Amino acid sequence: MRSNAKHLRQKRTSVSLRSPMTWQAVSVGFLMVLLAGCGFHLRGHHLDSAAIPYPSLHLQADSPYGHLTHLLETQLKSQGVSLQATGELAPTLKVSADEIETQDLAYSAEGEVRRQRVNYQLNFSLTAPDGTSLIANQTLSVFRDQLLNPDQSLGDEYEQKMIEKELQQDAVQLLLFRLEASKPKG
Repeated sequence: MRSNAKHLRQKRTSVSLRSPMTWQAVSVGFLMVLLAGCGFHLRGHHLDSAAIPYPSLHLQADSPYGHLTHLLETQLKSQGVSLQATGELAPTLKVSADEIETQDLAYSAEGEVRRQRVNYQLNFSLTAPDGTSLIANQTLSVFRDQLLNPDQSLGDEYEQKMIEKELQQDAVQLLLFRLEASKPKG
């Protein structure tokens, strides 16, 4: 009886490469190493702290207490950028005219909208403290398609609000890419 228990304990602790779970774990580990090696990063985790060439910025937005401004402030601070109250000593990042539009793409036989495209546009520019343009006025545009279900109109409204927030996050990431690519003059 005792030797049987010892044999069972040994069997439980040994790992067999023939097991499908072991191969799945090895495959997932190998895939993670491959993706990390090719430069793949999760969305929102692509920039390092020294990527944005401006140590401080003045953020000027049409809606200073809006969701977009909060996203920008959070992302800039996480990149090590100090936000200044005025543009006297730091370049001014002006963010304006962010708007969301919907475009109907497909209709049902009854004439109800079944598919919609949500477009988000954001205008921005960057000027030096002396007034020279570092990044001329640019428009960033992102979109996402949404399938609509006429039986779940409340769910569709909630989904559209979530899509709008995701589009704002995508636009902020694009804006950070543009800041990263720009070079300060001087």
